[in-house]
Amino acid sequence: MAKKYYATNYNVVPYYITKTKDNGFLITGTIYDNLENKLLIIKTNSVGNELWRQAIDKPTHNGPNYQVGLSILEDSVSKKILVGGIQYIGNTSWWTAYSNLVVTDSLGNFILRKNYPVNTAGAISCLKQLKDGSILACGSMSNLEFYNSYELSSGYIVKFLFDNNLSIIYQKQNLDEKSVYNIYNNIIELNNGNLVFAGIQDTSFIKTKPFDLMGKILLLDKDCNLIKKRYYSTNDINDNNGNLSALYSFFQTSDKGYIAAYYHQATTAPGKFMVVKYDSTGCDSSSFYCATVGLKEQILTNSQINTYPQPAKEVLNLQSTILNNQVVSATIVNNLGEVVLNKKIEFINNQSGIVLSNLTPGVYLLKLVTADYKIITRKIIKE
Repeated sequence: MAKKYYATNYNVVPYYITKTKDNGFLITGTIYDNLENKLLIIKTNSVGNELWRQAIDKPTHNGPNYQVGLSILEDSVSKKILVGGIQYIGNTSWWTAYSNLVVTDSLGNFILRKNYPVNTAGAISCLKQLKDGSILACGSMSNLEFYNSYELSSGYIVKFLFDNNLSIIYQKQNLDEKSVYNIYNNIIELNNGNLVFAGIQDTSFIKTKPFDLMGKILLLDKDCNLIKKRYYSTNDINDNNGNLSALYSFFQTSDKGYIAAYYHQATTAPGKFMVVKYDSTGCDSSSFYCATVGLKEQILTNSQINTYPQPAKEVLNLQSTILNNQVVSATIVNNLGEVVLNKKIEFINNQSGIVLSNLTPGVYLLKLVTADYKIITRKIIKE
């Protein structure tokens, strides 16, 4: 079955679709002619027949009348609709893209518009209503910095209430390196409250190939504090032809694994669509995302660090010559996959330590990650 949605003298371009509580669908995107792009919302029944449509204009034409919806959801309680995307703000001679959050009633009638981040160029590319009813939105924001004349950006996350003002709970940025293209476009809430974000990032942060895109996957705790991250390329990372490996969609499967959809475009070969299946080892072990090769992470051997005493009672001592004079990220995970400690530690004279007095006795996994993404994991025992 196929459905088409037309408009007289306008082009209708859908970007995102989601299922509603009545088993219908909400579609968002843009509707445009040669003069303007309006924010588009279409509501259908369960078989895709259009029930209503709204084309939402900008309140003031500060720059081109350009708006695009990139994600949409229906509030589980009020049935209000929330759309995330971009709009142009500026004037007739200069403008740039800003994030755009639009709230409508259940029939698509405009109620409220917000821009997060405030007064900063960016985009909202994904929305997720969490189990507690709050909203997580993610995308990209400008850092107002440049590399070789290219503007740098970073991934952006904002959590807010679905209230009458979309009141902010917190905002997060700079969870990964600034680069020419950097965006989160997928959110998964895990059963334990942790969050998985997926998106796209280029390699400008290593100052070599500004437009070599790769997929990125981040594991965060429930407050969006970083636990770990990895970058992936679907092409030969030694190829200097500027290949693109753009991760657009990322979903959890019934076996608790993950499916990622990539678009791969090479300058020397036709582009292709790729689907990557990640296994179900889980996001709490160092083997997460093992179906593809991580670009930056390097797994070091356990022999490169000594931990004592074993079992440890109050303090776990760490000794490593290769980590001397380094500050590393230390994460401890229990046997249920829950992060029980996440902090920075410093090695001085080859030595460091972690206080374990707040942990209950048992077996844990310790993971150390250096600033250049080298990883050491050790099993430890708390007495």
